[in-house]
Amino acid sequence: MGVTRERRASGYQLALVVALLPGAAGAQESAAPVEIAIEVPQGCPDSEAIRQETERLLGTSPRPEGVRLRASGAIARRGDRYELDLTIERGSNRIARTLEARSCETAADVAALLISLAVAPDSVGTPEPSGAPTPPAPVPERPASPEVHAPPPLPASLDRARTATTPARRDLLGFAVRAGPLFGVADLPFPQVGGQIAAALRIEAWTIEAGFEGGYGANRIVENRPDAGASFLRLVGLLRGCRVLAPFVAPAWPRPMPGVDFSACAGVEVGQISGETFGVFIPERASGLWLAPQLDLRLGIGITPPLSLVPHAGLAFPLTRPSFLISANEPKPILVHQPGPVAGRAGITFEAQF
Repeated sequence: MGVTRERRASGYQLALVVALLPGAAGAQESAAPVEIAIEVPQGCPDSEAIRQETERLLGTSPRPEGVRLRASGAIARRGDRYELDLTIERGSNRIARTLEARSCETAADVAALLISLAVAPDSVGTPEPSGAPTPPAPVPERPASPEVHAPPPLPASLDRARTATTPARRDLLGFAVRAGPLFGVADLPFPQVGGQIAAALRIEAWTIEAGFEGGYGANRIVENRPDAGASFLRLVGLLRGCRVLAPFVAPAWPRPMPGVDFSACAGVEVGQISGETFGVFIPERASGLWLAPQLDLRLGIGITPPLSLVPHAGLAFPLTRPSFLISANEPKPILVHQPGPVAGRAGITFEAQF
């Protein structure tokens, strides 16, 4: 590479971008050829745009002579983030970095910054105060060790860029609680209103949820007796599992604003339906078992971490359909209510993710 063995050995103690340069600090000014080949998604700044941003950052900075510098890699979308995989090569020196950013434009800007620092490490950063320049501190020499090549540290400006673009770590486990109103048809007489409360354990894109649901509905018994009727109460415990379908990869937790995801759930309800007459001479009360598998679709909408709004709709398929009968002084018992073969549910919950 045109330098002595001793200078190559001491180079391992310098910053990353210095390790990529072949010459000393007093190299002659000359344009160093730079080849940029970075694959990007549609709509992102391409390699030519990254090259132009690199030239803008370099400005009129001295560019050391030497072997062609080549930057290659790709920018890819990962859920609601963009991941930059960048490899910079200069002769036999090679360094690779993987960073995350909130947008593809930010990822492209970071790529241009890395390449600019590799070409001329002093070209990007805080300007030096006017006056005579301070000579650089000497770098202590040590014997070359061709068998051990410790990765050189990142320069301070590159560390700042990485901190600004890398999101918080996404833990594999999380916890959530949710509650809200619930409306339904076919399992109780119309109109039916109720509520729900649940707690969930999150494992990547999956959640395991347990909770309770309650619903209330009433109807009349005899057409000629508007003051007589029966009221019904459904109270069940539930256990279900959910999987995020879009985005299919594990979404950010807690859900960011305006983060949106779509999930599907399957589970089972176990409890009872109870009914009680009113407006009759002798009130009666009865209850029956409720056992029903259920399916549920959800749309998660981030409000502000850790709070989200989750509208949902689903179906329940009762395996038990108890019948409620009453005589009401009639010659033949009257069927007051029996759940339908399929019950519909809809509701909206407020969810807190931790």
